[in-house]
Amino acid sequence: MKGKGETSFPYTVCGAGGVRTKNHIDNILRFPFLNRIKPLGVSMYKIRISNDGDQEQAIAIFNYYIENSMAAYPQKSLPAQAWNFIKSKCIGGTALVAEDAEGIVVGFALLKSFMELDTFADTADIGYFIHPDHVGKGLGKLFLARLEEAARSFGITTLVANVSSENSDSIAFHERLGFIKCGEIPGVGKKLGKTFNVLWYYKNIN
Repeated sequence: MKGKGETSFPYTVCGAGGVRTKNHIDNILRFPFLNRIKPLGVSMYKIRISNDGDQEQAIAIFNYYIENSMAAYPQKSLPAQAWNFIKSKCIGGTALVAEDAEGIVVGFALLKSFMELDTFADTADIGYFIHPDHVGKGLGKLFLARLEEAARSFGITTLVANVSSENSDSIAFHERLGFIKCGEIPGVGKKLGKTFNVLWYYKNIN
């Protein structure tokens, strides 16, 4: 989420051409819930499964939060190629991106394995990052709805999210949408000259 004093940033738009079109059709067949896109205000975001052409745009958004906030935990910016590693951690390839009306990627959302053990197969870890110019327009809520639908299709019954104590917007977002705080680890993170806690939230979706 966008913090006080943070500004927007430019990033390179990578055209995907026919690959994007084919992947979109394939993804609708694999994930029928992606075909139900709702208009938000005067604009519309299209949610789809990420493809290889998204890596520069998606990582640029992630790097913004790495460099300017506690919302993303890495200390240093990541190369575009890191997107493939991030996607590899997602359940059933559920790495979603949102496009605006011009086809530009303005956010992403992830459904990840929780602790990467079969013991926790019914639980998933979620995360999302949105271009600061699109924060507060309902995209986070739309992402969460899509992640919940995808999770249910995989038999997942519990979603888990961890949030920095410095990320008040994300804390409010999760609590407003039904997540329950279940734990807090004090002073476990250090970034940008500050020490922060990590808060854990869960939501039952069965």
